Amino acid sequence: MPRSLAVALAGQAQICLVNRGMRDVIQRINVAALARVSLLACVVVGDAGAAPPGDAAAAPPKVVAKPIPKDSPALFGMGAQPCQAFVAVAGETNSREIALSGAMFSWAQGWFSARNVVGHESAPRVVGGSLPAERLKSLLAAECRDHPDEALYLAVNDLYKALAGKGL
Repeated sequence: MPRSLAVALAGQAQICLVNRGMRDVIQRINVAALARVSLLACVVVGDAGAAPPGDAAAAPPKVVAKPIPKDSPALFGMGAQPCQAFVAVAGETNSREIALSGAMFSWAQGWFSARNVVGHESAPRVVGGSLPAERLKSLLAAECRDHPDEALYLAVNDLYKALAGKGL
């Protein structure tokens, strides 16, 4: 798909998703994926809640987020690793732990950065950016200790939401 078409479709899909109260979905999807998937999903969701001509508008359908299966090919890389892996190396007692902890935390910082910017280009958010890196890392380690079997991306996302709710 040409980039210009993807951007145009993504813009239409964003408007559609925002109108349906699904702004959080936009922040997690890249432009090409948004163009290919979200526009179709928006049409399907929009049609599902549409009333027949002449009838009163139907209630919008409930959107229920389902966790991605752990064996899904959509999950790979550092974000797919279980939280217990991050907790195990967060102490950084040797060069292997320092490298793994650094890679996992760098991935988490990238997630925060993307969520702060995507969909907020004209006025980026600063969630997590005002905290010292060591403080953010310790908060992530605590979140992972509370949910050791979850994928790292879930803990990072939960931490992001908690910090955003506190204005941090």
